[in-house]
Amino acid sequence: MKAIFGICIGLLIFLGSCRKTTTPEGEGENLVYAKQFTTTADEEHLEGNYQSAMANYDFAISLSPTYAIAYCNRGKTKKELKDYNGALADYNKAIALDPKMAEAYINRSVILGLYQDSLGELRDVQKSLELNPNLAEGYNAMGVIYRKKGDFTKAIQMYNRAIAILPTNPIFYNNRGMSKRKLMDYSGALKDYTKAIELDPKFALAYYNRAIAKIKLGDLVSAEEDKEIYSEIESMKTFQ
Repeated sequence: MKAIFGICIGLLIFLGSCRKTTTPEGEGENLVYAKQFTTTADEEHLEGNYQSAMANYDFAISLSPTYAIAYCNRGKTKKELKDYNGALADYNKAIALDPKMAEAYINRSVILGLYQDSLGELRDVQKSLELNPNLAEGYNAMGVIYRKKGDFTKAIQMYNRAIAILPTNPIFYNNRGMSKRKLMDYSGALKDYTKAIELDPKFALAYYNRAIAKIKLGDLVSAEEDKEIYSEIESMKTFQ
């Protein structure tokens, strides 16, 4: 965790759940079953059961090799397993099958960002917003891009748009808080981290970031409490 902690703090991107824009032809009953196995895989992914999710995605794809959603969602699971090449291949396949799937572009942009392909990352985020101007994840991803460039004011504007569309996503608030902290708006950052924690009480990173904001504001006792909660949540992950 320590080796990648600095990256994780600043580059949280919410991966989109892929949705259908076109329907595979000629799949018949196999497509019906493929959708069922994909739904099961999605549930396993949300529970953190990534190997089980992979098995279900694989079977769904074997039933319906042109079902783009299965590739896109399998890519999310591969990313969690740190199989970035595999994730990229799945997103490429999903886009080849369904070039209008905005979420696939967002998800691929995350991988391209990890590979430091900044032009490819920006291209994919822009494409996702071209396809779906109301895609909250797209504005969040654009905020991350601006933050990496050091344009924290513009990043906040993008996070504001993401939150206006989807105000229940804790990652958006955490990311906005990061940019506010860079502008030394510690009170604003504190409010954003607190909102992120309200939405997801197990959001470890938000506790850590809130602790930093509290230290900047001189609230050292409460900052230590947040650090302890952060450590507890992270230690629970280790044993899962």
